[in-house]
Amino acid sequence: MRMAEAMRSSSLNGHAAHGDSRTPAKVAVIDIGSHSIHMVIAKIRGERFKIVARMREPVGLGYGTLVEGRLSRRVTAAGMEALAAMSEAAEREGADAILPVATSAIREAANGAQFIRRARTELGLVVEVISGDEEARLIFRAVSSVFDLRGRRALVADIGGGSVELVQALGNRIQWQTSLKLGAVRMTEHFIDSDPPEPMEICALRAYADRRLRPFAARSAAEGPTEMIATSGTFRTLASMAYARRTGETLRQMHGHPLGRRELALLRAVLCGQTAEERERMSGLNPRRAGVIVAGALLAEALMDGFGQRVVRISDWALREGVILEFIALSRATRSASSPKPARNGRGGTARA
Repeated sequence: MRMAEAMRSSSLNGHAAHGDSRTPAKVAVIDIGSHSIHMVIAKIRGERFKIVARMREPVGLGYGTLVEGRLSRRVTAAGMEALAAMSEAAEREGADAILPVATSAIREAANGAQFIRRARTELGLVVEVISGDEEARLIFRAVSSVFDLRGRRALVADIGGGSVELVQALGNRIQWQTSLKLGAVRMTEHFIDSDPPEPMEICALRAYADRRLRPFAARSAAEGPTEMIATSGTFRTLASMAYARRTGETLRQMHGHPLGRRELALLRAVLCGQTAEERERMSGLNPRRAGVIVAGALLAEALMDGFGQRVVRISDWALREGVILEFIALSRATRSASSPKPARNGRGGTARA
């Protein structure tokens, strides 16, 4: 299902999905990811919006799924429970529309369609499984709305649980985009068995990531990106942890914050030498990311090194905000198309009542 179709058939609270020309005042976006399921609720005013509520459940749909190709009964049940709780929360908050989107874990699972059917029949949620390219496009839509990219060449990188999305753009125009099966959950399950990880596991993961990124890095070098903008929970977590190590304080302003290659290397070295239990106690890290943050740090280093970046800037906006922006644009287009056109009289003038 294309994004526009999903939005036209979205779950609505108090409005018909078809025929109501008003833009909903509140919209809930549920991002069904490989590591966590996130929901944001946004209050819309014109072409702008403000996030007024957030909810997150570290369900781990990608655990086992990205390797074995099937959602287990356990993660399916946990996913349904999380979606039910989020749907109820969205209704309590007065959301007019609920827009669930699913990424790599669901789109790769042989029984992903069953998960989607259950969400619809049991919860009334119409989930769109978006492609990697669509995911990259929506991420860029969000980033280009909060960074002034005019006259600049930028590379946007997002490390998810199951995939890495890359978008290179000149100004607000996408030059190329791709989605690679290099997520933090996927790489952890493929390469890391030891706790703490063995040096050979670390080397194998990094070599694999470098190999997969090499053709895109070469293409980018030929076109010359001037900066890298990083999104996703992995990059935000690494920035938060590096800042806490350097200053002993909590990072208050994430958006636009620079993460340097050297401080990332120092942090990665510490992470690789710790057990998951030790990592759980580190400042800036949600304990539930302790098992996958080593792979996340190695992927972040591979991206910065491969694309020749000594610093990245963090974007607080990514897929969920991109979906909201898309929804606003499509609502506006639908409203415009449904507006009555003035009748014309026989002489070409506008008829009057």
